[in-house]
Amino acid sequence: MIGGAFAFRYFFPRESPWFGFFHSVALPNLLPLSPVLAGLLVWLIAKPGYSKRELLLPSLVFLGAFAFTFGVRCLQPDIVYTSDGLADLNKINNYCQGDTLPPIDTWLPPYKYEWYYSLQHYAASIIKRLFDIKLGTSYNVTHALLSALTCVAGAAAAHRISGGKTWITLAVPFLIESAATGSSAYIQLTMHDPNLWLADNLAGGYDDLAHNNPSNPIWQWLAAPHHERLELQVPGFWTWRDEYHANASGHFLTLLAVFVISELASLQKAVWPWIMAVLIPFIAVVASTWAYPITGLLCAGGIVIALVSGRRPASLGLTGLLIFSGLMLLWPACHDVTSSPVVPDILRTKPEERAPLIEFLIQWWPVLLLWIYGCCLYRRLSPTIRWVLVVLPVMLIAVECISVEGRYNTVEKMWGYTYGVGLIALFPVVASRASIPCRALTLILLLSGLISLSGWLRNANEWMPWGEWSDAEFDLQGTHYITVDDQKKRMLQVLARMKHATFLTGKCVAFNYYESPALAVFTENRSYATWTYFESVANYPEVAKYREKQNNDFYSGAMLNQLKFLQSNNITGVIIWPDDNIPNDYLEALTKELDPSYEYIDCRGDGDKNAGVFLLRSLPQGG
Repeated sequence: MIGGAFAFRYFFPRESPWFGFFHSVALPNLLPLSPVLAGLLVWLIAKPGYSKRELLLPSLVFLGAFAFTFGVRCLQPDIVYTSDGLADLNKINNYCQGDTLPPIDTWLPPYKYEWYYSLQHYAASIIKRLFDIKLGTSYNVTHALLSALTCVAGAAAAHRISGGKTWITLAVPFLIESAATGSSAYIQLTMHDPNLWLADNLAGGYDDLAHNNPSNPIWQWLAAPHHERLELQVPGFWTWRDEYHANASGHFLTLLAVFVISELASLQKAVWPWIMAVLIPFIAVVASTWAYPITGLLCAGGIVIALVSGRRPASLGLTGLLIFSGLMLLWPACHDVTSSPVVPDILRTKPEERAPLIEFLIQWWPVLLLWIYGCCLYRRLSPTIRWVLVVLPVMLIAVECISVEGRYNTVEKMWGYTYGVGLIALFPVVASRASIPCRALTLILLLSGLISLSGWLRNANEWMPWGEWSDAEFDLQGTHYITVDDQKKRMLQVLARMKHATFLTGKCVAFNYYESPALAVFTENRSYATWTYFESVANYPEVAKYREKQNNDFYSGAMLNQLKFLQSNNITGVIIWPDDNIPNDYLEALTKELDPSYEYIDCRGDGDKNAGVFLLRSLPQGG
């Protein structure tokens, strides 16, 4: 990434060097060429004749942010099935199967995965192909990469808005990684045992008054109006979560939009701010569509303001060509989204579902105070920051009035994107002023971030007792919770013999995540039917429900001809999962039914329950 930034600076010396970090390329495995590429980049970095000093600060921000999140992932690398982590990993698996877009849905093959949430999972598949690493490793490494790019985007915006002040540029990544909301410091200071994974809302204090701090009068006061958990997931929240969720790419794009529109206001002629201002909303559609409204508002307003102010691209022809090329490259993913057969419900928010004023003020006071200070400084602000002051209330009012795909999803995602834009755009404005109110607010925000960050770091004791190393740390494949069980470890090794094969992965549960599909995901294979709830609300509900019944009939013995079913659906193997409690008599009957087409590999060992894999004896060519 740093080498690419240096290359960008070499070819585009008049552009902001921060743009050099926002690039990606879809290539096959280039591991054999890596020494040559590394040598070329070293030569480029060392080459005299063009300025490299301006790349020092962005490179330090990138490396520091990457190391921070990568360290978190090293301490807690497991990609677990109890949250969206395994589903996110499977999205990466979709893009690693060698298909064109949209790829095959590896949880419902051979149907296509026609949905959004493409950008970061596709990027992780690129990392896997470039460096020939395991699927789980690409998940954890790219998690750190995206976090670093989010911090670079925020720092780039702060650098431009603050007039190049280094301490403000470095303070913004700290605020991002601290994941501080208006209530996070309060939660850390008042709750006896705060659940840091719920620090995005006040529900922990409401629900656990009796166990945490029942004598705290503020918690009692706050509990009265509470009716629903309202989550405020600020950008850094997705650094700590074990989920590589698309919300993270939405935060990256919103902060990048702030940087881009601030660059559009620059007197220096350039091409990349114009290119990115057009492309970012389209990328948001395929990355995290929830970020489309705010990125669309920011970028469209930024372009109009720049044009009215007399700004023009340095080269209209080059700008148009690159915009056209970018839109053509995005078209397969955009077509993927627009071809989805289901459109989410867009409804007017019911009055009883709106955010209680007290809860809103407690969560949002940092951005509200920054916005008030910004309004007081309105005449001295650049046109693009004035536009941000307009966009923030427009978004908050819209979120209160309209719900997309339910109230929970609307608030969780759009609140977080709006908060991130307000913090990153307005903190540099206030922090760069020397007045006492501005200095006081700056110190309060930094102190709040420090308290929040210290709470996260204290939680590191749960991941790794200092001085004691466990098997989970630094196992970046993320399979430790599987491999600690000897039976499941053996089955994982059996499935690792194949790639892109289809398995029955155990009894199917529609509405809850469950562990057995992890074997197929981690080994880059497919499941005939897994977590059918997603498909029931997304693409192929009737197929998903039918397959779920077929799958469970197979394991219960209700299916009359199991062998014909497996052969007609090109199913390579059947997992006998220990937690499914398959009885001995049924396993014996199934073995007779499937023999000689399928060989049973017994992985039970000393375990109390049956465990193993039925594997097709004559695998297809390349299987």
